[in-house]
Amino acid sequence: QYVSSASTETSDQQVAMLTTCDFSTHYESTAPTATSDRVCSPLTVCDYSKQYESVLAGSHNDRTCTAHSTPESCGDGYEGRLCHRCSPGFSRSGTDKCRTCYAVGVGATAIAAVGIVAVILAFAAFIWQAMNMSANDKTSAGLTLKIAAAHMQVMAIASNLPFRWPPATEAMFRIMDAASSVSEDVIALECMFAESRFEAQQDASEPQESVVFTTTSLILVGPILLLVLFVAFWVLVHFVQVRKGGRRAAWVQNPVEHSTESHSVSVPSDRGDDAEGGAMHIEFENPSLANSDDQRDDGDRAKRRMRRRMSLRSNIVPLTWKRTRERIIVSCIVVAVLMHPTLTRRAVQLLTCDELDGGAYLRSDLEVTCWEGAHVFWALFVGLPFLIIYACGIPLVSWYVLFKRRHKLAEDDATIKRFGFLYMGYKRWWWEIVVMSRKVSMVVIDVVLAPSGVAVQSNVALLLLVCMLVATIVWKPFEKRHLGKLEMFSLTTSSGTLWLGTFFWSTDSEKDATFQTIVSFTIVFINVVF
Repeated sequence: QYVSSASTETSDQQVAMLTTCDFSTHYESTAPTATSDRVCSPLTVCDYSKQYESVLAGSHNDRTCTAHSTPESCGDGYEGRLCHRCSPGFSRSGTDKCRTCYAVGVGATAIAAVGIVAVILAFAAFIWQAMNMSANDKTSAGLTLKIAAAHMQVMAIASNLPFRWPPATEAMFRIMDAASSVSEDVIALECMFAESRFEAQQDASEPQESVVFTTTSLILVGPILLLVLFVAFWVLVHFVQVRKGGRRAAWVQNPVEHSTESHSVSVPSDRGDDAEGGAMHIEFENPSLANSDDQRDDGDRAKRRMRRRMSLRSNIVPLTWKRTRERIIVSCIVVAVLMHPTLTRRAVQLLTCDELDGGAYLRSDLEVTCWEGAHVFWALFVGLPFLIIYACGIPLVSWYVLFKRRHKLAEDDATIKRFGFLYMGYKRWWWEIVVMSRKVSMVVIDVVLAPSGVAVQSNVALLLLVCMLVATIVWKPFEKRHLGKLEMFSLTTSSGTLWLGTFFWSTDSEKDATFQTIVSFTIVFINVVF
């Protein structure tokens, strides 16, 4: 309320209710005071056929519409409808920004190759950790890494919300994205096709296909190729170990044939099946040592070597395909879990369109008209199938394999070795599926709810994280207390980051530069501390 009429000697003061602005169509142009109402002004409506929204609308500021009627109106690195598409030599950074490629052509291919190797090494580290999981793991290193990776993945998805993040915050998000999943900063696919795109632009007789289709298909098919690589690697390891194991077994089982020393020693047998007091008599033939003064010392060393050989012989376990299959299953699970949010986001992007000037256009490339031409094929035969396989299939299959074995998850060694990456460290065996659902929900908020506006996106995202925080408190899904605290810290940090991010689109970056710098520093600080 505000005082609409001051009090007098003969009358009381009059108060009135403050006007409430509908921020979907208005903004607060004048703030209320004790004696005046707030003023709500209508938001400017851009003509998107001739203009683009250069400044987003906020609760206290109007949007700014800038003309882009000629190609020259687009900034360096931008082209096309609403100056949204990245020019050849530039790659997408976030949702709507373009950055200069570090290299193009062969140089970009080399950078992509290095990035692919880095991704493979990162996956290999997670796979190695998963294969060494056991029920007696006191450090819970595997689950700690998963919590950290899930936090960085959620923050990378949140970075696409149109909050007008400052450069320092964007740099932090890009590092998180590169460290936790397959990112454009790691594998600059658009830069690889820069030269072919430039040639296509010069040849006006052929229609230019969107680079989004090519890069998205490569990323969606990437996990399959990666799994083929891991399968081939483990099969090769299997045959190498079988061959080495055969030689080692021959060396242990036939010490006389593989020794060059001349001694006669008696070594106590662990089996106690020797007729002469449980001892094994070994004869070594080497005449050069027959008259040596050090024969006794050599005999002692021979006894020690024999005991070691006997111990190795008793511990030899024939390598079977069962162990190799376990390694392949672990590799598949690790790749699926870690790439799940990236694959979901890429598949959804092929199906997400915006209404502009009476038509529907692909949000990731506004030059592509939705449900016409090539988009029909890419949406129906690439985007939709992979969305079902990755976004829905990975959580459902994970839930099924765990549900089917729920009665032996803690006791059966084979189950722990194969599927432990999904549930070890949790009191609730299904909690990893909840974590996957959280990341899918963030993708939906980022992509599907974009037409509803940044206010709706931020509120729904905050609601999701608060619900996850409450669920973690109620269910207490972690076996070890320090892991529960780490998850709570992650969710609190994520919620705080999104809440602080709302200040960037609700305040004026020029008038409140100092305040936004403090907010940006706070966001980076709490995430670095985590």
